[in-house]
Amino acid sequence: MSQDIDSDKQVIAKQTTITFTVSSGPKRFALRDLSGYNEKSVRDYANELELNLNVENEYSDDIAEGTLIRQNPEAGAMLSKGDTLTVVMSKGKDPATQVKQLSKTISVPYQAVSSESSSASSTSDSAGDSDSATESSSSSVKPVPNQIQVYIADSQHSLDKVYRTLSITEDTDVTMNFTVVGSESAHYRIVRDGVEIMSGEVKQ
Repeated sequence: MSQDIDSDKQVIAKQTTITFTVSSGPKRFALRDLSGYNEKSVRDYANELELNLNVENEYSDDIAEGTLIRQNPEAGAMLSKGDTLTVVMSKGKDPATQVKQLSKTISVPYQAVSSESSSASSTSDSAGDSDSATESSSSSVKPVPNQIQVYIADSQHSLDKVYRTLSITEDTDVTMNFTVVGSESAHYRIVRDGVEIMSGEVKQ
């Protein structure tokens, strides 16, 4: 505050007008909309206007990592030098909630199974059969299939329910697809003719 007549000057009160200049306070300005700013740009802006900056971080599924999510005060608010601006910056998507796809292929071994029908046929053959007839009979016997059940455990399946069934007559590759969330792992087990022969864990 100031006045146009010095404080120690004598004046005639009725004949004198004194003008006072009163401060309107610190210069104020409207806060900019910082949408789309990265942290460096926010800091540069705060430094330029001599604002105290408070930076927080949180995950966001919608805002790219390193980009502003929100600001406080909001855009358009009137501030002065030394006021505090709080911004929340994106850390990107939360890895603990991200859905991922895993895949694993394993070779399921075939186990030969003796055929009762071929055994019965063999015992009924006469002693006088020729070697060529015996070879022809043996080559016509088809392998008995193994019955395979595949179980998997992931975010959508449990190990107590069959994921896939198949019959094999030779070693066979089986591909399993898993859906997991975050850092979870998946599991599987393979049953052949009622006996578990394989199990394991599938990690990311």
